[in-house]
Amino acid sequence: MDIRDTVKRHDRLAFEMKLEFPAPVNLDKPQDYKVEMYLFVPQNLDVNRQNYSRQDFYRALKTNIRLTTPDYLLGKIVNGENSPFSRLNYSIERLSEVRDKDAFEVYEIQIKRLCSIFGSSLRHLVNQISVVSSPEDKRILLNEFKVQSDKVRENFKNLRPKLTIINNEEAFKLFSIADEYQSLLLEKHIFILVENLKKEDDFQAMIDSLLDIAYNETQYRKKIGYPSIVGMKQANQDVLHRNSMLKKQIESNLFLNTDTRREAVLAEQILFAVAAGIAMVFATGVAFLSQMLYGRLSMPFFIALVISYMFKDRIKELTRLYLDKKHKKFFSDYKTSIFNTGKKRMGILKESFHFVKKKNLPDDILQMRGRMRKTDLDIELVNENVMLFRNQVTLLNNHDQLDDFEGITQILRFNIWDLTLKMDDPEKDIYYVRKRGLKQINVNRVYYFNLIMRYSVDGQSVVKAHRIAASKQGIRKVEIIQ
Repeated sequence: MDIRDTVKRHDRLAFEMKLEFPAPVNLDKPQDYKVEMYLFVPQNLDVNRQNYSRQDFYRALKTNIRLTTPDYLLGKIVNGENSPFSRLNYSIERLSEVRDKDAFEVYEIQIKRLCSIFGSSLRHLVNQISVVSSPEDKRILLNEFKVQSDKVRENFKNLRPKLTIINNEEAFKLFSIADEYQSLLLEKHIFILVENLKKEDDFQAMIDSLLDIAYNETQYRKKIGYPSIVGMKQANQDVLHRNSMLKKQIESNLFLNTDTRREAVLAEQILFAVAAGIAMVFATGVAFLSQMLYGRLSMPFFIALVISYMFKDRIKELTRLYLDKKHKKFFSDYKTSIFNTGKKRMGILKESFHFVKKKNLPDDILQMRGRMRKTDLDIELVNENVMLFRNQVTLLNNHDQLDDFEGITQILRFNIWDLTLKMDDPEKDIYYVRKRGLKQINVNRVYYFNLIMRYSVDGQSVVKAHRIAASKQGIRKVEIIQ
């Protein structure tokens, strides 16, 4: 299965799903990816099709679509003729010779992509270090982190004289933004490593050396005059805002243009017209029949018209609901066209949401939910409502992409605020008996949301599961269920 995914806690009230869809291998036809997300919600939270609408769901869901960052080992960013650093270096040389708009655009793409690749490589290596159990292997990887990150930073800093000589104000400003962003990026991942290493034994020397690197980066930013310095006297909210803006500006080359519209609006209106027509046929039929039986100006005829009008209104509404339900089986709620920076369409995203009954769930989803149970009580599996979100991505052939185009990444961020409204207090006092009497302790009260995701590509499917523990205060934990 080609789709790669990550599900994690984003903040107190939201969890994030990151889906990576590879570029089509076969250039002769588009590539379809289907993702079904089943969210099992405890029934006592009173979230169902009557009080939680499609509009509520899409209001809680935020979607971003961007290019997938090319996959590089940290040590490969600088080395090699076709490495990201070599491409950037070549674009700078070309900019010094040909000072036109096209040369600057190539330079801008390469410097931003190098920063994105640097961040992705740091993240992957830090994640690898966090899961390695052998202390010796951990030291090897930590040393790799130190050596290779230092090599990237030194090579990048050494580009400053070249850009100074070129005397292109816009190009130098972009270099400074990228330089500051890289420094903060390295600092951030060092702090993550240090927090993880504090839990380990015999890593104090490594922690000290990592903190030295972070301190040197801070001093470097002070020396150059970059404003992203956190301290006791600084307006740190401005520093945080600047860091956020730096990230957005550097990663702007990855984000794609989208145009989202409701799908099959015309078909929906035609179905509603059919519903009105069916109701009208009933009302007109009753009017004709009663006129034939009772005559034109009679009390029975008048009563029959009133009754037919009453039923006409209900028939119209019930038929509309029935046809709308059938309509959603064939059409999605929204259709999004995805464009590259050249405004050429490179993909289509279709999204749909509805509640589904347990008896209508596919067998593999039911089996997975059975294996996820937190207790051995059957009531756990019965008292749930199930949300289904369908997400279909079609990647089109696009020969205008960069050589290392790997596909697109969709980031889905779902806010659970509406689902927590009827939760009980997040803490509860419970008691237990000891030899010397009764003991009282305070326990966190959590509710479990079970998320099952099914990926389908080329007729093959894979099912993955996650459990989300949440309280009235928000999400506490997201865990993968093997």
